[in-house]
Order: sequence, then C-alpha cells, then structure tokens
Amino acid sequence: MNHQLTFKDDKSDKFWNIEVSGNSFTVTYGKTGTSGTSQTKTFETEEICIKEAQKLLSEKLKKGYIEGNIQTSSPKEKTSVQTPNDFHKEWEKIVNSKDLQNDLTKHFSYLADSSGFEPVIRKIFEHTNVVKINGNTLIVEFKNGNTLTAESPGNPSSYKKFPKSFLKLIEKHNTLKTNRLELGKCYFDFDIFDEGDRVYEIFDGKESNVLCPLKFMDNSDWIYHPTEKNKEGEPAIFPIIHELEDEINPVYYNIGSLFLKQLCDEFEIKIEIPVDERPVDPSADLKTNWWSNLSDAWKQAFRNQFENKDKEPTFETILTLERLNLELVPKPIYRTF
Repeated sequence: MNHQLTFKDDKSDKFWNIEVSGNSFTVTYGKTGTSGTSQTKTFETEEICIKEAQKLLSEKLKKGYIEGNIQTSSPKEKTSVQTPNDFHKEWEKIVNSKDLQNDLTKHFSYLADSSGFEPVIRKIFEHTNVVKINGNTLIVEFKNGNTLTAESPGNPSSYKKFPKSFLKLIEKHNTLKTNRLELGKCYFDFDIFDEGDRVYEIFDGKESNVLCPLKFMDNSDWIYHPTEKNKEGEPAIFPIIHELEDEINPVYYNIGSLFLKQLCDEFEIKIEIPVDERPVDPSADLKTNWWSNLSDAWKQAFRNQFENKDKEPTFETILTLERLNLELVPKPIYRTF
C-alpha cells in the first residue's frame, strides 16, 4: 500500500504520502518541492497497520487531498550525527551492575525535570528486572512484563523549534517507548482541524507551528501550547484526545516529568504525583479588581451568560464568550416619588 496525495489552494501547497511495509507505515508530509518530514509508526500486526493506514488515508481525502505524483527536492546528503562515544560503555555498566535499580534511577534521573519528581523516578525503577542492549537500543524489562526501550542519544540541532527542556532529553535518548507511550519527535496530523476550531486558530492554521513531543497510543497526542508557559518558562503542554480534539486543557509539567506520570499510569505504579502547578498570573490582582469594580447588575449579567448562574465566572471564561447577550442584563427599576 503506497499513496501519494497533494493539496493546493490559495493558502497552501503541500503533499502527504503514506507507505505501508509489513506491520508499520511511514508518513511523509510537507510543502511541495521539499523532501518533507517523515514519521514511522509500528503496530502489533500487519492487519491493524493496514486498517490504521486506510483510516488516515480516508481522513486526508475527506480534507480535500487528491492522489497524484508530487515532486520533492532531492534530500541533502546526510551527515553523520556525532553522539557521545561512551554511551555504549555507560549502558554496559548498567547491564553489569550489582545495584541495577539504583543505577537505572541515576541514568534516567534527567527525566525528573519538574520539581518533586525524584521519588517518582526511584519508585518506577524499583520494579525493574533485567536490562539488555540490542544494537543502539537499551531495553529495560520490568517485573510485571512491561518494557521500556531507549534509543541512542539524538542530535539537538535537528530539533531547533523544540524547547530547551525537550532538547535536554534528546541528548540522553532520542526516543523512549513502551507498548503505549512514545517520547520524542512524534507525528501529529494537524489536518483533523478546520478553520474556526480553537486548536487551529491558536496555531494560526499552520501545521509547522505544532510540536508533538509525546504520544499515548490510541488515546492522546500531547502538543506544546504556543503561548502558555509553566513556572520554569517552558511551554505548557496539552493533550489532543479522541472525540475531544478541540479541547485545550494545558498541564504545566516539563515533558520529562509528564512522561513519568503517564508511565506510572500505564504500568499501574502507585505513587503520589506532584501537583500540577499553574504559574502565578502577574495580572491576577488587576483581574480581581476589575470584577470588584463592576456593578451588581453587570456581575449578574456575566453570570447569566453561563449555565451556573450563581457562580462567579473567571476572567478567562468571560474572554471565551463570543458575544454578550444584553437581554440577560437585569433591567433597572425606576421609582417615582
């Protein structure tokens, strides 16, 4: 199965290809005339792979893509990526360790990139059993049968748009994978959104603005918010969840710590996860004073715009109103004397 699609209108000229090989497919997409970006996804069976590939193809055709040959630029000659020469030696020390769980905790400590996640790292690797090396992949097996695979170090210069917290992870391992989780530069299909959708608008309708560092198979894709930051100044992250694609509910962990949280969920490891703290809003006092200075009539008018008319709306929820229904504003009562 191999399909080449193109899409062209007054705003864009792009291509999207999909090629199935066994139980995996490779998607390549980008502007027409370029070599594009490629992402590969692997499934348990060839049947599942073909089914998912056909689903993606159908979605593209519904978006207005048409089948046809495209011209891409010849890929530039690849240069060898320099990675630390001793990463294999470090892995071998872990494999031969007499204190495996402790050494694994130290090795993966870089993932605890938000405050309070150090105990989470220790708890996760208490459950490890065996470590193996297969080429450029470190394989960590857990007592309950779960597996974590870690690729060799990546080249941060290949991820120039990604935030610093992500680049630090790439320097250690290019990707981390379990049966359901993938941490790395993940494929995300922005074409599920249309003009007018909230997610479409916050990225100005540009797929190139979307960065996806984490994928939870069959559940959610996590992408960086273009404007909201956490307390470390790194971009907040929010999930695109099946059937709730246009909801924007950011979390404020760095990506390594978010991966640890999701890993605990998948492996059913019970430990208290640090609270997801939203950074202090420097304009919070101004927003509070603005509400306090409103008349009672206007306060009730804003309450009436929402389902719960007895609850005071937040400044942020008021901003989501597309229009203000002034018919819901209480009319003043005039008295004659």
